[in-house]
Amino acid sequence: MLKIEELKFDKNGLIPAIVIDSVSKKVLTLAYMNEESLKITMEKNLTCFYSRSRKELWLKGETSGNYQHVVSITADCDRDALVVSVRPDGPACHKGTTSCFNDLVYLAENEKDFSFEELMELIIGRKTDKKEGSYTTYLFEKGRDKILKKVGEESTEVIIAGKADDKPETVYEIADLIYHLFVLMADMGITQADIFNELSTRHVIDKTGKNDLMEKCDFHVHSTFSDGNDEAEEIIKTAVNMGLSAIGISDHSYTPFDAGYSLHEKNVPKYLAEIKRLKEKYQGVIKVYCGVELDLFSSLDLTPYDYVIGSSHYFKRGDNYYSIDNGKEVFENTIKSAFDGDYIKAAEEYFNNVSKFADIKEVKIIGHFDLVSKYNEIGKYFDENDSRYVSAYKKAAEKLVSAGKTFEINTGAFRKKLRSEPYPSKNIRQFIKSLGGKFILSSDSHRKEDLTFGFDIFDKEL
Repeated sequence: MLKIEELKFDKNGLIPAIVIDSVSKKVLTLAYMNEESLKITMEKNLTCFYSRSRKELWLKGETSGNYQHVVSITADCDRDALVVSVRPDGPACHKGTTSCFNDLVYLAENEKDFSFEELMELIIGRKTDKKEGSYTTYLFEKGRDKILKKVGEESTEVIIAGKADDKPETVYEIADLIYHLFVLMADMGITQADIFNELSTRHVIDKTGKNDLMEKCDFHVHSTFSDGNDEAEEIIKTAVNMGLSAIGISDHSYTPFDAGYSLHEKNVPKYLAEIKRLKEKYQGVIKVYCGVELDLFSSLDLTPYDYVIGSSHYFKRGDNYYSIDNGKEVFENTIKSAFDGDYIKAAEEYFNNVSKFADIKEVKIIGHFDLVSKYNEIGKYFDENDSRYVSAYKKAAEKLVSAGKTFEINTGAFRKKLRSEPYPSKNIRQFIKSLGGKFILSSDSHRKEDLTFGFDIFDKEL
């Protein structure tokens, strides 16, 4: 990244800053920054400018409340102008309009000045200020069921046109579908930013092609909020120094029967607030995501999290819970107490438990899929080629792949030298690949020094 000293300020010590909406990419305003206001902008993650008329700094939103939260700042090729991408809290213009650029000077013949943002504004306007004879107003008056019916009808029309390989008709029907989807969004209070944020999150945790983003991110990471050694901010600083593009903190969900290692439910608000603070602080430097590693036997509201890793760490018998991965001796006692020493029977139940994450829509990633084999290096406890074992993991994998889950290649036990390969085993990875399953690399790190451990060895598997 460029340093401020590498930018070219003009003779008055100023540099133009073009501010755009991070979602719509719409130009919001043109203002000027000096070195001091740029530093403040980067420190606060809020736009701060220099007023040429008043000869003073001004923090956008300080009076109006319409702050602009900075996502990124990019310099042009000459390094004498900036584009500042922001998430605005309100209008950019002092006149109350979204953008300062509203007065059309020229429009080429046969060109149309159209944007999805303007279409959405028009639709919302028809909801709040009903216009007689308007089809959009008619839909709002008829209510949600009517709107949903139209969405269904237009979806069918798109399918019919696409099946007929009729491109003009497909374009026409897609336009109809988008319009009716926008009406539904307006009726439900869903913004384009909501959709954008959801898609950007999916891109990060579901993308499986070998690309720069996936080579430089880690999403299975524990902090001091659960059983990690380092505070979240220290982890993020390490990720920045390592050149990561994104980092996800995913502390253990609360398990009241084994509370010592997990994120206590009373600390969840603190956890969410801290990761939110860090997201804002490091905007434009690294993407920060708030995740959680959900145990099958946890009860947790999953809506506040950017992503959820589904992991199974226990067996349950009545009111008793038996740990799978708390040391070899504990593992042996678990199998003896809960399964009369039958390791394959335990594995069958384990994979059946893991498969239940297929029914939890918020779970996007499956953690250490074959954790039950953690201490089974060189077949110490059971034969991983046993037909019962193979059948159990195949059945679970098929259900999870069908549900669109992503599997992590987890290097945690490999790092600790408990296994000679990551989770899941090579045979299981090959089977999941044969089903069209997707993978993501995860370090399952509990120390900041262990971020991305082994990724350079196994990244080719993506």
